[in-house]
Amino acid sequence: PKCSYHLLHYMFTADGAPILQGGQVGSDLILSSGDRTTTQKIPALSAHTAHKTLGHFKDPAGNQIQQYKKLKAKSDKSGVFVQCSPLDRSEAWTYYFSIYLTSVGYALPNCFFSFKKLDAIQRKASRAIFAKCGFNRNTKRAILYGPTRLGGASFTHLSTLQGVGQVLMFLKTWRSQSQASSLLHIAVAWAQYAVGTR
Repeated sequence: PKCSYHLLHYMFTADGAPILQGGQVGSDLILSSGDRTTTQKIPALSAHTAHKTLGHFKDPAGNQIQQYKKLKAKSDKSGVFVQCSPLDRSEAWTYYFSIYLTSVGYALPNCFFSFKKLDAIQRKASRAIFAKCGFNRNTKRAILYGPTRLGGASFTHLSTLQGVGQVLMFLKTWRSQSQASSLLHIAVAWAQYAVGTR
């Protein structure tokens, strides 16, 4: 009952550029049990419709609209929680690193948001957290996200969290013995061949 599938259908322009088609391309699948007493419908989804898998909203078109909305809502809710709670500085600091970053950053390794979008996601929550940690809400962000050895506050921007997560996921997949690892090796080999570095 939790399953669905995407059927990808491309049309090509005159110069051969692929264009992913929207709308429901395929029909729903009807699966029968071994004794044919029960059936289960597997709905077909548009390539532009996100499907939730392990807390991530992914769609083949790569729009990330639903994932963006969910992360923004979660981050804003955290900001309201921090603003309305009687946390002291150390508790707010602990909340930020142990709860906020892990809950909002969970899906980021599988996302490709720009710096501007990630900044919009965390803006409301970060202002509340900065204030609870004893900093002025309007302090220059380069100071707040800078390392303590250079006089910064050592907060972590979501773009840093996304980049580190993507690199770690790439290395984990690259080193594993799986079909995903084989596909990744093939993709990298083709990219190296195309640019002439292999």
